[in-house]
Amino acid sequence: MRHGSLLVVGIVLVCIACVAAIGFFMVSHGVLGFCGPATFCQSETFCMCPEYYAPVLGLPTFKVYSNACFACLDGAWMWIGI
Repeated sequence: MRHGSLLVVGIVLVCIACVAAIGFFMVSHGVLGFCGPATFCQSETFCMCPEYYAPVLGLPTFKVYSNACFACLDGAWMWIGI
């Protein structure tokens, strides 16, 4: 029984490593991104986004935006390039 639980732990660790590697690859190639504090604006400040077209899907809003800046301003936590 001990070998079975070690096998399960090993499989879970390999899966975690694979997901981390895929995520790193996607972030480094601009396919996936996270909205940080620099992209959030307070309600009383002036916010500007560049007007270029690079469509993204905002999460958890599940809307398509013209670029990542507009997704982050609308309340998305992360985005996926389309």
